[in-house]
Amino acid sequence: QEISNNFASVLLRAGCKKNDIVVSEIMFDPFDGESEWVEIYNNSSYSLNLAGWTISDIVTPVKAVITNKNITIDKFEYAVITPDTNKFPYYPPNKFFQAKFGALGNSADGLIISDNRGMIIDSVQYDSNYDVGKGFSIERINYNKSGCDVSNWTPSLNYNGATPGLKN
Repeated sequence: QEISNNFASVLLRAGCKKNDIVVSEIMFDPFDGESEWVEIYNNSSYSLNLAGWTISDIVTPVKAVITNKNITIDKFEYAVITPDTNKFPYYPPNKFFQAKFGALGNSADGLIISDNRGMIIDSVQYDSNYDVGKGFSIERINYNKSGCDVSNWTPSLNYNGATPGLKN
């Protein structure tokens, strides 16, 4: 009944909207001796802390934490995630993470990106309809359209076969 000592607290985790972070490029069939990798893009107009975010393969679901550190991805910035940073054949971008998310395979698979609350922020499905050659990535055409729409992806047109950490 004494109102001067009343106290309540709540832990509130602010979340992101769907497609604030999107999968923007996938290397699912690299050259022998090189690692698979996934590029993500901050499609929002604000910086996002990636601490506790996960990436998961769909066929062999293995949820892997992207980072446990308080690392932000700035608005309109790219980051690359790979299971083996030592086998990444390109110059590493500013935001470069190692996470063992499972084998992507080159026939039919997909990816799920979840925030620190476990909410799915983006998902992608792909199959052999993309018709890319070994060592070429697929790149998302429009970040505001579904990653599950096959017409929203194209093989990389870059002479290196991919553009990790750079605009598609």
